[in-house]
Amino acid sequence: SESEQDGALQLALVRAALQFSYHAGNAALMVKAGVMDVLCKSLARDFKLEVVFLSLELAWNLLENAPAAAHVALDDAGRESLVSVVTRQVRALLDGGYRAADKEMRNEFLLVAKMLASEERIRLSFFQSGFVKLAVAAAISPEMACEGMALKPFNQTQQAEDLEMKRLAWNLTGELCQNEQCLKEAVGLGLLRSLLMYVDEESAASLAARWPPDQLRDLTLQSLSLMYLVVPHCHAQFSNLDGCRLVMRFVEEARSRDVKMAALRLLRNLASVDKLKTELGQHGAVRLALDLFQDPASEEVVRQDAVAAACGLCKAHEGNQQVFRREGGLDALVGALTQLKSTDQTLPSALAVAVVDCAWAAVAPSRKSLARFLAAHGLDALLDFLESCNPYVFPVVLSCLADMMENPKAHDFFHSWASGVNRQNAAHMILDIWRAEEKARKMVDAQACLTRVARPLAGSVEGRLEWIPSLDMAYTFQSQEKKGVMARMKEVVNGDVICAKVYAVFSKLGFDSLNYLSPIDQSTLCTIEKYVEFKQGEVWQDIAADFESEFLKPTGSDRTRLQSGIDKAEMIARDVVEQQIALNQKYVEYLEADNTMFYNTTMQLAKDEAEAKVYKRSITNLTMKERLEAKLKKEQMLKSSFQKDMTKKNFMEKVDAKIYDSEKDYGPPMIPEDGEGSLGGSP
Repeated sequence: SESEQDGALQLALVRAALQFSYHAGNAALMVKAGVMDVLCKSLARDFKLEVVFLSLELAWNLLENAPAAAHVALDDAGRESLVSVVTRQVRALLDGGYRAADKEMRNEFLLVAKMLASEERIRLSFFQSGFVKLAVAAAISPEMACEGMALKPFNQTQQAEDLEMKRLAWNLTGELCQNEQCLKEAVGLGLLRSLLMYVDEESAASLAARWPPDQLRDLTLQSLSLMYLVVPHCHAQFSNLDGCRLVMRFVEEARSRDVKMAALRLLRNLASVDKLKTELGQHGAVRLALDLFQDPASEEVVRQDAVAAACGLCKAHEGNQQVFRREGGLDALVGALTQLKSTDQTLPSALAVAVVDCAWAAVAPSRKSLARFLAAHGLDALLDFLESCNPYVFPVVLSCLADMMENPKAHDFFHSWASGVNRQNAAHMILDIWRAEEKARKMVDAQACLTRVARPLAGSVEGRLEWIPSLDMAYTFQSQEKKGVMARMKEVVNGDVICAKVYAVFSKLGFDSLNYLSPIDQSTLCTIEKYVEFKQGEVWQDIAADFESEFLKPTGSDRTRLQSGIDKAEMIARDVVEQQIALNQKYVEYLEADNTMFYNTTMQLAKDEAEAKVYKRSITNLTMKERLEAKLKKEQMLKSSFQKDMTKKNFMEKVDAKIYDSEKDYGPPMIPEDGEGSLGGSP
């Protein structure tokens, strides 16, 4: 018949297109030619037909090899039509697809639906078509039954296809829940309750009876990952289900390494939700995080997640900051900073970033915590770590220092710090960080003066030289997870960020409090002090450049304001150059005076050493004549002294006069009889 011929032709065309779709270039051309509209018609047929299976595989290839082109090619009508077809076929397969081939097709439809749901516009179409209920029903079975959507028993077996359906449904639901309406419906249908069953010890027995250990472990990991994505957007419902307590207990009792790490990451994510911090703190989350962080048996990644969780709990939460201080968190941070100083800093450490970030969140905002941190030599440990850490860690350390310097009590600790390596002070060490960026941009010349008046912070080179070591060479020896961490650090750390942090530290300290620095350090400090003014000048110049590039002419008042801002920044730069010239001359004089002092000291030491080598004759070896001359000189000296009139006769006369005066006042002295009152002994 004619319909059979059309079906055969359609099958042949789909087969031919399928072969072309394995190539990315061909897939993009096919999408542009409108093949997505044709697919809707072939996918809408009876799922038992071969053309539906081949069309589904063709759709998979197109979405995988040309995702951007496929989403662009679908207009509103085509998008709604395709989603409607997928919804009808999944519902039909859940109702009547009991064969193994039907279950495979059901799972492939779910996978294609997930690929479609990566586009924000299509998620709303899924919600409107009723697909969310189908996905949630597949995700929460067999533990729970979805209201108004009961799955047939053949979908709830322990076969590999049905387990795969459950896991695909979880992934798809997580993608759909990025839409607020889909999330609200999914949570209302019981998604969170079913996920929490995998961390609830009361449900452990029933789940263990349902799933083999390996499958239960995989499902637990996936449930934790899905909660990681979903809970921050529905924290109120999560709290109502006592989710904080269940997750806390699960983290404590988890035995599997992978499961414990996934649960700890979920806890770290929950700690960043402001509405859950109080409840987590009441359940002992701060104490648990510190215990895991201080456990010597814990792996580095576990310690990193634990201290990150403590950081999230303490950030902008005074109650958890008090608990952190009471549970020994300050000593733990000081010990960790001391330990990190002795570790290899060739590559930036994610654990180091987490530790400093925790100090930033838990110590810097609290006056009591900061006071105890200072008393425990915490600032010394932080500055010691800054001296040896990888440059990619500079921004977080400098940010923590800047916030700590808001408390004037910390200033004396900062100024009194001295390096254990070369005895440099903290200000000089941070100025060296700034000077590294100066060198990279060639901001100053050989005399340490700014090279440019216009945009002085840009320096005199077009392309900035690299002083922060590249991480590419070490990527070969790192796992994929660590490579991802290094890549994220490389994206956010640059010279502009570091310069801003250096300015923040010195502005909190006060530029007037750094008079003890050398003239060369004072010269660098002149540039840092005007950092904000120089950045404002750059903004004015960028605005003027934008007007010029777009062939726009500002009004007279605007033009005057622009030029005024630019001129002010340049005038400040000229003043800075003059100050630097004067400081440079002072530095030269300081060096000359130092050289002169060194020369005089050296000459005096040489003179003393030469005199020490001259033989001095001992007085014991004098002749009789020399001794007589020395005796006569001594007698002559005594005659000339103030005691020359104190002869023996004068001395006795003065003594008799004092005795007479005494008898006159008190009577003659009493002479005791023999044996009474004597001083003892015979005369």
